[in-house]
Amino acid sequence: MRYSKSIGDSNRSRRILKPATLFSRRNCQPCMAVERRLIKNGTPYVKLDVSEDADAAAKLKQWGFTAVPVLVSGNTYIFGYSPDRIDALMLPDVAKEIKRGPEPDRTGVEDKG
Repeated sequence: MRYSKSIGDSNRSRRILKPATLFSRRNCQPCMAVERRLIKNGTPYVKLDVSEDADAAAKLKQWGFTAVPVLVSGNTYIFGYSPDRIDALMLPDVAKEIKRGPEPDRTGVEDKG
């Protein structure tokens, strides 16, 4: 079992609903994309390689998954790379902040309302 530590804004990490478990495989591009997204969001996670961990592979099969990546957080299962669903693992205020981005500079803009 390999434990991965999230990198990013520590304030965001404290506002995550639950740590996630990433079931992946070596040289799996979608798995790497999910992992990069978790790191970008500052989401704490544990990475399990199903090609090396028979128990992790058995658990995935028990849940009905036959391929990776599968990301599990609480009762939420995400198959494949789905940025919006990965972002939804975070509390609503954090997810909105990521999607919305920085507020635009409205200096000198007239309100025509």
